[in-house]
Amino acid sequence: MTVHSRIGLPFVVAFAAMVSACGNSGGGGGGGGPVPCSDNSQCFGYVCSNGFCDFTIPAGDAQGDSGSLQDTGSTTPQDTGGTTTQDTGGTTTQDTGGTTTQDTYTPPQDAGCKTASGKPCCTSDSQCSTGSSCTKGTCDQGSGECKITTLPNCCQKDSDCSAGSNPCKTGSCNVATKVCTMVDAENGDACDDGNPCTEKDNCVVGSCNGQPKNCDDGDICTSDSCSGGQCKNDYKQGCCAKGECCDVGKQSFKAQGSQCGTKPKTELRCSTDKSAVETRFAFPVCDGKAGSCPTGSSAYSWSNWAPVKSCGSYGTCENNDGAFDCVLKTTSTSSCSSGVCCDTAVGKIKPKTSKCGTTPYGSKRFCVGNNVFQATGYKGCSGSSYSSCYTSSSYRHWTPAVFYQACAQGQYCYVSSSTSAYCKSGIKCSSGACCDVKGTGAQLPKYTPCGTTPIKTEYTCGEGNKVMKREALPGCSGSSTTCSTSTSYAKWSAWKVEKTCASTESCQIKDGKGICGTYAAPKQCTSGVCCDTTTKRFKPSGTKCGTSYKSSRYRCSADYKKVLRERSYYGCNGRSSSCSTYSTYYAWTPSTYKTCSSGQYCKQTSSSSTPYCSSSPSKCSSGTCCDSNTKYYKPKYTACSTTVKSTHYKCGQSGEVIYKRIRTYGCTGASYSCSSSSSYYTWTEWKEYKKCTGNTHCTNPSSSSASCSTFTPGT
Repeated sequence: MTVHSRIGLPFVVAFAAMVSACGNSGGGGGGGGPVPCSDNSQCFGYVCSNGFCDFTIPAGDAQGDSGSLQDTGSTTPQDTGGTTTQDTGGTTTQDTGGTTTQDTYTPPQDAGCKTASGKPCCTSDSQCSTGSSCTKGTCDQGSGECKITTLPNCCQKDSDCSAGSNPCKTGSCNVATKVCTMVDAENGDACDDGNPCTEKDNCVVGSCNGQPKNCDDGDICTSDSCSGGQCKNDYKQGCCAKGECCDVGKQSFKAQGSQCGTKPKTELRCSTDKSAVETRFAFPVCDGKAGSCPTGSSAYSWSNWAPVKSCGSYGTCENNDGAFDCVLKTTSTSSCSSGVCCDTAVGKIKPKTSKCGTTPYGSKRFCVGNNVFQATGYKGCSGSSYSSCYTSSSYRHWTPAVFYQACAQGQYCYVSSSTSAYCKSGIKCSSGACCDVKGTGAQLPKYTPCGTTPIKTEYTCGEGNKVMKREALPGCSGSSTTCSTSTSYAKWSAWKVEKTCASTESCQIKDGKGICGTYAAPKQCTSGVCCDTTTKRFKPSGTKCGTSYKSSRYRCSADYKKVLRERSYYGCNGRSSSCSTYSTYYAWTPSTYKTCSSGQYCKQTSSSSTPYCSSSPSKCSSGTCCDSNTKYYKPKYTACSTTVKSTHYKCGQSGEVIYKRIRTYGCTGASYSCSSSSSYYTWTEWKEYKKCTGNTHCTNPSSSSASCSTFTPGT
């Protein structure tokens, strides 16, 4: 039964006595004695204590109403004669003849009362004590919840005191005052300040201090920083710290076109008439984008070609694998067989000023443009003696001159004698396009640009089927303050790509312009035994053109199983439609002369004898001409040295490829030693040397030279 209101105390007591009188048995006996119980529910809202109801202590009803019984002082009138009838069905009917006044007293909580958090309800502050002097408990009468408040900065022991996030503080409790105080850690104690970009963290006067992580990469052109514990070194755009194209003081690149370095790139060539060796040179120029000198053809601005050695009346310029020099013609009729000045190949005394010896002997300098060039001297031949070298300047052999010194701005190259030249300060001036008015006040050197309008434009075909272009700006003459429009003093720009031709086109220089188009190969001939009537081009050097053999020679095959015979026939020279009778162009045709039977090998007993098949070939143990695998002498004419005796070039059948071969010392076939005799000189196989591109095709003016030359279509 749930009781929603409280009835008067006398009624409860009387009711309890009545129940007791009606037969309840308990520890107290009959009549108005104690009411026995086992729990509070049997005591009508009072406490069951020691097995009996204690009607002096309220316990709350079954619903758990909070509060305590309070007597408001109201009077419950006595029964005036009405009759209270007990409901035998369990219902108690109040006496209607009397008035019952409800007590407004709120009883204490039931023992079964639970708070919202599921804990037993409290009724007083004393029930909310935590046993700690640093907390205060109060009971919320409305919810029955205990409210616990922690007293600020209160402690009972050191562990109650926290230093928070500061690793360099420790908490200490003053037990007497129950107040926490913070104590600094020892200076130098290791700690972590929580910053991944610091290192060597340690305590200093209660604070954790770390040193910034060192992210300096030693490069002044990077911005160094740390993020998330990782170093970042970001490049500063346009910054440089070294290099000939770097203004180190400003940490920035020099302007585009600035001279880079003091050593130019030089090139040599033979003059058109082959009477002299010529050179041109170019200083690399900065591109404004890098600290170092750039590479590639666009990094240079070339000078005009200028002679650096004259070949005289008895010489001609030749290109020996890039080593351009004068080759002198033998004019002496005197014969010789040995000596430092004897040409043993022809048995004649070498021409005057032929190089004699390998030790430099003197030097001379002269001007090329506004730069000093130097030639190196060697002892030379007299032209009349085959046994002696001479130091006289009349016989001295001079190499082609090479770059020595560039004259600085405000200077010019000055020739003081036939063997001496140097940079001299320029003539003082006060006006003119070729006067350094704002600088040294000196006349500007030769080739210094003095105008912006090109005076000449040139085109050429470059690698990759490209049309290349360069322009000449007006330049100073070096002898006047007036700007010259002569190309002799022009300052040429670097070659630049103007257009790349399609795969079906070729670069062509036509009417002075560079264009792309489809062209036929140049015609060289229309008929003749050495003319390819299909391509209209000369047949390659060494092509057989005779029908009668001129000579025969024999040698062993590489596997020693055959005796080979080679016969020579007249051959084409690669630049004529007629057959040549010159031995240089002989066509050698190999064939098998004899095949050795099983157990026999090719053998040669002397260098001049014809090889034959033998069961006991010549054996050897070592040597340049000894086959290390078979221990047989290597066949005659096998190359056995890297010494180049001569070089030959020829054009391919289509005229698009240049081929090259070299002649060197060879084996005799009857010895393990390499022979230096010209009788055994041997040629290597022809190998591709260079491909001609664009509208250039191979031309072969002599056996010792070939080049890719521009052609005019249809010729």
